[in-house]
Amino acid sequence: MEKLSQKEKQDGLLSIGTLPSYKIENLQLKNNAIIVILDGLEQAGNIGTILRTSDGAGVDAIFICNKRVKQTNPKLIKASMGGVFTVPIIDFVHTSACISWLRKHHFNIYLADTRAERTYKQYEYEGNTALVIGSERYGISKDWYDFPNQQLFIPMHGICDSLNVGTATAIMVYEISMKKNVSTL
Repeated sequence: MEKLSQKEKQDGLLSIGTLPSYKIENLQLKNNAIIVILDGLEQAGNIGTILRTSDGAGVDAIFICNKRVKQTNPKLIKASMGGVFTVPIIDFVHTSACISWLRKHHFNIYLADTRAERTYKQYEYEGNTALVIGSERYGISKDWYDFPNQQLFIPMHGICDSLNVGTATAIMVYEISMKKNVSTL
C-alpha cells in the first residue's frame, strides 16, 4: 500500500480508476469558452494544481503542447484533487496543430510572459479565450509568438521576479473567469 500511494503513513484507502480520454474532434465547447494551454510544463505538482484551479474557475479544457509529464503521474493526480477527471485534457503532438485549431475556432490567444507590456488586468477577455502558460524553466515556446496574440504579465512588487506557475495561472484564470461571468458574481 505504501508503494502504491507513495506515502509512508498512508490512510489505508486507495482508489484505482481510469482517466477519461478526450479527442479534439469530439470536444464540445460553449460560447465564450476558456482554454488553458500548458506549453512544456515539467512539474507534475504544478500541472495538478492548474487542473484543480481550472475546474474551480470553470475552464472548458486544458490543451497540452510539448508534453513533459504523464497524466498518470501520482503527484499530478494528487495535486489535481480530482481535476484530472473533470476537465477535458487534449494533447497536441505539434504546437502548430494547436494554434491552427484555436485560430479555426476564433480564439483570442493570450501569452503569459514576464516581458509583456500589459498586465493581466488590462484585458477584457471577450469571446473565446486561450491562455498559454509556458514551462517553469524556459517559458513559452517561440512558435506561439509567430501568430497573432496578446501578451500579459502579473506585476511583481517585491524582490522576486516571478510566481510559481500554478499560482500565476490561478490568478490569471480567475481574472478571466470573473470577467466572463460578471453576471454570476
